[in-house]
Amino acid sequence: MEEENKRKRAERFGLNVVKMNDFEKKKKRAERFGLLQDVIIK
Repeated sequence: MEEENKRKRAERFGLNVVKMNDFEKKKKRAERFGLLQDVIIK
């Protein structure tokens, strides 16, 4: 929830929207495939 609020705040001010979206995608990918897969992607 906290990250969702940060994303909404970023969108409201038009700041770092792409970075926040990229972070959300990476987080979801990590949850979906597991931490080891996330490390491999990095």
